[in-house]
Amino acid sequence: MKRNDLITIELTDLPLESLPKIFTFLENTLEEFLDLDVFDLKIKRFTVLEQYFICKYGVEYYSKPKLTSWLDKQKEDHGMEDETVRRIQENSIEFLSSVEGMKNSLERIAKNHKRKYRNFKDLQFPYEEEIIDYRIPLYFVPQTIEDFESRHKTFSQNKNRFKAEVFEIFRDIFSDHDLEWFFNNSFDFQFNPYSVSLLYIEVQDIGDFKNRVYTLYNSYNEFYKSEKAKYEKYFANYCEDLAKELTNGKIKEKRTDNRGLLIETGRIIELNEDRKKFYPKPEKLEELKKSFLLSEVGKIDFIKILYNSFPFIREEYIEKKIKNGDYTLDKFLSKFSTSIRPTKSTPDN
Repeated sequence: MKRNDLITIELTDLPLESLPKIFTFLENTLEEFLDLDVFDLKIKRFTVLEQYFICKYGVEYYSKPKLTSWLDKQKEDHGMEDETVRRIQENSIEFLSSVEGMKNSLERIAKNHKRKYRNFKDLQFPYEEEIIDYRIPLYFVPQTIEDFESRHKTFSQNKNRFKAEVFEIFRDIFSDHDLEWFFNNSFDFQFNPYSVSLLYIEVQDIGDFKNRVYTLYNSYNEFYKSEKAKYEKYFANYCEDLAKELTNGKIKEKRTDNRGLLIETGRIIELNEDRKKFYPKPEKLEELKKSFLLSEVGKIDFIKILYNSFPFIREEYIEKKIKNGDYTLDKFLSKFSTSIRPTKSTPDN
């Protein structure tokens, strides 16, 4: 049995003035077609405890049987249009899944706080989970015509390779549905239609989970370093070739085609003093080369994507933040990243 299993959260833990606010909010949410984006925005005005009860009763009131009954009554009594009914039913699927996850996370925060402090006096403030707008890159901008022509295939290969890898590493501890959302939420690939959001994927064995993350982290870094080297080598060669041309006073003419690619025309341009003004000086090209160096992707970057998808990490940060208002997210990410390391069961590659 876990320490918080005997802790209960009751409506009487709330101030009296919270009760009408909660149920009015629930009613308004239905009128707004169970739009999850609107819900996420407006719930931020409430405290941790108020948000918990909003989610607790929201899951009950918006369950499929009760929602169907309510919609049938709205059609019969108020002539609700079929299109409105369909919209609410479609929204309810994602809505209920997200609200259930929010409820579980908020319940853990509230129970843990009640066990430690016996009351909620220092939780009476509007509560908003921070989101980190970041994804791990899986593709690089094409540079040559050859790269451009094959870019869709390359991008697709990179995406499919890592999607298969993510599923292989985590499949026996998460559902395919959760892994699909985690992948879309965490990796930057071409035509990703989703915005970064807070997910509520539950982790049962945190030690085992961190081992698997370490495996994925190592695998990704092998890929990233390889692609990073190709990208930087292309620009290094470009700068070196341009430096030689400027020194010789002859430049290969280039133009931008209708695809936005810079291509050579075959013409040689003799550089006079006026034309030289439009090109960087040879000594400046070393600085230009450095500007094309890609940043490293480290453990903290991986913690960012984990933070967005797994509530136990956000809860750990929130508890530290409640205890110390000056505690920063950056400090937390840095500290948490040190826990992603090899163990006896996970050899260091």
